[in-house]
Amino acid sequence: MPRTLRIALFTARIGAMADFPTQLTNVTPEWVASCLGIEVAHLTDFKLTIAETRRGYGSEIGFISIGSDLRSSDKVAVPRKMIVKVPPEHPAARQMARELGSFVRESGFYRDVAPLTPIRTPQIYCVQYDPKTGDGVMLMQDCSHMQTFAFDAPADFPQLQAIVRALARMNASWYGKTAQLSTFDAIMTPDSTAWQRSAAQIQTSWRAWLVSELAEFAPSGTLPVCEQLARTAARLYLDQWPSSHLTLTHMDFHLQNIFFDAGANDPVVVFDWDGCHIGCGPHDLAYLLGMYATDQRRSLEPLLLGQYHDDMVAFGVSDYSQQAIYEDYRFGTLINTYLLPVLLSLDMSADRDRELAQSLTARLLTTMLDHDAQHLLA
Repeated sequence: MPRTLRIALFTARIGAMADFPTQLTNVTPEWVASCLGIEVAHLTDFKLTIAETRRGYGSEIGFISIGSDLRSSDKVAVPRKMIVKVPPEHPAARQMARELGSFVRESGFYRDVAPLTPIRTPQIYCVQYDPKTGDGVMLMQDCSHMQTFAFDAPADFPQLQAIVRALARMNASWYGKTAQLSTFDAIMTPDSTAWQRSAAQIQTSWRAWLVSELAEFAPSGTLPVCEQLARTAARLYLDQWPSSHLTLTHMDFHLQNIFFDAGANDPVVVFDWDGCHIGCGPHDLAYLLGMYATDQRRSLEPLLLGQYHDDMVAFGVSDYSQQAIYEDYRFGTLINTYLLPVLLSLDMSADRDRELAQSLTARLLTTMLDHDAQHLLA
């Protein structure tokens, strides 16, 4: 039977959940009402909008707006706008999400880890998933009124500073607490089956990437490194994984997974937690900056690495030197190249997606070269 996680919006909720939709076209007013614990007759309006521009690649996103005749005196706070998240339509991407258990792990994060973590995440109204198939669905807070970013329209420097500060606060809160983190099913560790399966898949995908048209996007001098990754990537994520300065990492910490709530004291809202790991905080920082245009990233790195160190100290971490942070950042520039073979599972039929794949390939591999991280390969 599918498992259900529901975070209470009301003083009481009674009723069984219906079978969940795994495609946006199957999202109905009846299903939404059941998630919210109200009768569908109380909905006076229902509209589902499917975004023309994809915000992520591990899922499909729809925007829901509803009306309700329930009043505040009924002690009910029905959200008027929500986001629904279902598995990706593209067959290869859907299969990858199933194999990695993305929805199962992300639901576990919101249930167990998010309440203990000092970083803003979207409010979750309902999560349903089937652990046998790996399919699932999420109904969550609509943050579309907040500012969003894109790889070709990134955050400005003050916004980026706030994002790095939020990352440091999260990392500091879990710094050195790997024993507790490893008790959560949502968190992958080098000993977990999900991590080992992921490491093996990355190495296999590198081999496929080398004979694909995407290999043509590699900057000059980087193909030998990619060939070595096709032979040794699994060892990189298993045998060479750091054993010190460990904390909670997002592992997909890029700008398109961040909302910015301008004017709020804590403006940074982070979503898409299906890949959270035990790792080093600078791994996420390297991923964030590695997506920036190369010249811009090179100018930002010294400033933000210094800020990250200062913030970690301010949040109570006293044994993480700037040099150690840089070494973990350097390792991050190498492991974050895992995105390149992941691109194989995406739909590249549109010119825009091909251009994005080409741009990200050049940016991530150049970041690795800038820090001589290829020499860290065993």
